Formats: sequence, structure tokens, C-alpha cells
Amino acid sequence: SSCPTFFPFSIICLITTLNPLCFGHISLFSIPVCGPHIDIRNDISEFKKLENCTVVEGYLQILLIGDKNNNLNPEHFRTLSFPKLTMVTDYLLLFRVSGLDSLSMLFPNLNVIQGRNLFYNYALVIFEMTSLKDIGLYNLRNITRGAIRIEKNPELCYLDSVDWSLIMDAEFNNYIAGNKPSKECGDVCPGIMDDRTQCIRTSFNDNYSHRCWTSNHCQNGKNPPTILDLAHPKCCHPQCLGSCTEPDNDKACAACQHYFHEDRCVEACPPGTYKFEGWRCITMDMCARVHLPSEVDFVIHNGECMPDCPPGFTRNDTQSMFCSACDGLCDKVCESKTIDSVDAAQSLQGCTVIKGNLHINIRRGTNIASELESFMGLIQTVTGYVKIKHSHTLGSLSFLKSLRYIHGEELTEQ
Repeated sequence: SSCPTFFPFSIICLITTLNPLCFGHISLFSIPVCGPHIDIRNDISEFKKLENCTVVEGYLQILLIGDKNNNLNPEHFRTLSFPKLTMVTDYLLLFRVSGLDSLSMLFPNLNVIQGRNLFYNYALVIFEMTSLKDIGLYNLRNITRGAIRIEKNPELCYLDSVDWSLIMDAEFNNYIAGNKPSKECGDVCPGIMDDRTQCIRTSFNDNYSHRCWTSNHCQNGKNPPTILDLAHPKCCHPQCLGSCTEPDNDKACAACQHYFHEDRCVEACPPGTYKFEGWRCITMDMCARVHLPSEVDFVIHNGECMPDCPPGFTRNDTQSMFCSACDGLCDKVCESKTIDSVDAAQSLQGCTVIKGNLHINIRRGTNIASELESFMGLIQTVTGYVKIKHSHTLGSLSFLKSLRYIHGEELTEQ
């Protein structure tokens, strides 16, 4: 069954239908890569899954910890800290974690959320966190793709003091609502009371003010990344993303602008290695050992290790790791789908035939037509019907540029 389109219920759906993938630590180079995905729920002891993780390859979800029968307070989280974690490649989601009042101790060095795969258009979701008083991700420097959704957190302050445009390019799609009213917060950036603040001042949402995450941590400026020494800032290596620990050193980056290979950030994967998950280089042997939960073998195409051949190509045979060009457009048949977000559309990438019906119900988002086209632009045939409903954010259906046939084997009632 598909999740409801109304956002709060989509989280409930995730909670009740998710079958977590296997967890573990994959030491590919000198850094522990954890995944695929990390799901922490129900008990605070589940945080042990993050021990020694430097990168979470996939999403990181933390939810449903502490309830009426197991109330937690901030002291339970004081000893939890994962300073090695610098990057999440998909999204970070927090939902109903009782007693957690800040993420500053939990993830003090989280630098990058890539947003390769999103949760309903969002790379950062903070929802119904009853104890959270500040976000506190003071080293977060880059949300590469996707927006943020911060909603229904009754104690959450230090939202107006963050300039999201310093971190991301899609801040106009952000949704921040239902949190503690700003006038009740009294946010104070470091040094303000002594007239000695070192926090930068920017204009964001018609508000020119100092930028900080908490009363102890300023917000850092935009790229190019620098070492965090406000008195004597020094530039990181051009291949760094986020920040670094030494100037002009491609081995000292918190995350990479392009790819990670043998302990350094590189602009392109060297010969004999292949791009993987959009951020690192692996060997052919490593690619041959990667499997989806369905045990589908990955393939190598155009210098990349990927789950399947791209549009216009097909596997040479069922055992092959390589793709060959189709004579014309390869048919890729996909099942009925409800498209209510960019990440839902992403599941149709490369599809040419929809076996069944196509529902489009996109209520929220700005300037998303290009992303929809990249995921749905090859659809030529829908065997059932196409139904567009409540999609006021769409100015046209040009993203369905290849659609030729709607067979109507099944018809909508209306």
C-alpha cells in the first residue's frame, strides 16, 4: 500500500511499513562507511549503530524513542556523542524522540547532508520533537539537494537566527511552522550581551541580524570552506566541501566536493575505479560485491557502479556487469505510481511504460519541473489512466514530454 500524501501521515506510514535494510559498518578505505541506511527507533540503545561512523551511506532516521511508559530526559542523551560523523548521503529525519533537547552534542561535526534521495522533497526533517530547544548542528555547512521541514516542535528556538541560504540553494522550498513562537524565544547569539560577538551578520527573510545555532555557537559562512578560526580564517583545499582541519590539504576535508578516493578528495575517479553513490570511488571487484536487498547485482557503465543500466541501455545478459545500447529506446516497464513528491518521481527514473495508472498529486514545491522531467521525461505509455489532482504547484505538464499513449485499460470514476 502507498503512503498518504498529507505529510504528517506519511511519517506515520513510514513508521508502520518500513522494513529496515541490513545494518553494518563497511570499511572501504580508512573511514567507516555505515549503511545501507541507519534506522534508530524505540530504544536509546539503538544509537550504538552509529558508533565509529564517519559517513552514513543512505538515510539516517531517529524516531519513536521514549513514550508514556519510558520517558527520557536530556541527561539520558548527555553521554551520547558521535563526533566522527561528518556526512549523510540521503536525508536526516528526527521524529518523536523524547528528552533530546539539542543535536549539538549528538552530531557536533556533521558537515554535509547530500540529499541524493529525499523524504518527500526534504533532506532534513525535524517533526514533533517535544523536547528539542535548538537544532545545534553548528558544523552543518552544506545541504546539497532538497529542502528542510521543521514542524510542530513546541520548544524549538534558534530558527530565525539561522540563515539557511548559507547552507543550501533550495531554501525557498523550506517549510518551518508550528514551532515555539519567535517572540517567546529570545534567541541570543554568542557575545551579543558583551557587544563582542564574532558571529556573521546576513540578511535572510528580510531580517538582517547575527547568525548562530545556539547561544554558544555561531553559524559559519558560505563556501569556499575555511578552517573554523574566525580570527585567522584559512582556505580549505578546493576539493573540500563543508570544512577541513588543515588548509589547502585534500586529505583534511570534512567531505568532498566531488569524490573520495584513498583518503583524499579528487575531482574525478582515477583509472581502474568507478564512481559509487555519488561521492566515492570503488574498484570493479568492490562493485561486483554490492547488492540491493533484492540481490540485484550492480553494473558498471560510463565510469560508474550503479544498480541498473541507464535509459537507452540494457544488460548484456543476466550475469553481466556491463550495459550495451538498445536498438532504439529500451522499454522499462514500471507499476502504477502516485507521484506526490520529487522523491516519489525518482522511483520512475528510466521508465518508459507505466503498467497501470499514473496519479500526480504534488501540493508543495517550487521550480521542481526540471527534476520531474529528469525522472519522468521518458514515459511514453500509460496502460490505464493519468489523473492530476491538487497539483497547484505545477505550471504545465511539460515534464511528461515523451508521453504518447494513454490506453485507458482502466478508467477513473470521475
